[in-house]
Amino acid sequence: MTTYARITTDADGRICDESTLTIDGHTTPIPQRAEFGGRMAPRRIIEALAARGYQPATNYYDDLINTAAGYEGGYFDMAIAPLGERL
Repeated sequence: MTTYARITTDADGRICDESTLTIDGHTTPIPQRAEFGGRMAPRRIIEALAARGYQPATNYYDDLINTAAGYEGGYFDMAIAPLGERL
């Protein structure tokens, strides 16, 4: 079974300072700066996932592209897996 994280964005689909990550109904803020990578969105998301015990199960950019086909703004969903699980 695939688990998904819902990541909120601004109206143009960008990660912003108010962006959050929701997994199984539990919401966590995405850090404004990553420890490694600063303001880069993929690093910020990876750190937020790791703090919750998860990792991306797919390529971040593939999820954005797949979501963009039906994108209405405000969020995208990313497939995730438990941290350390071989993908």
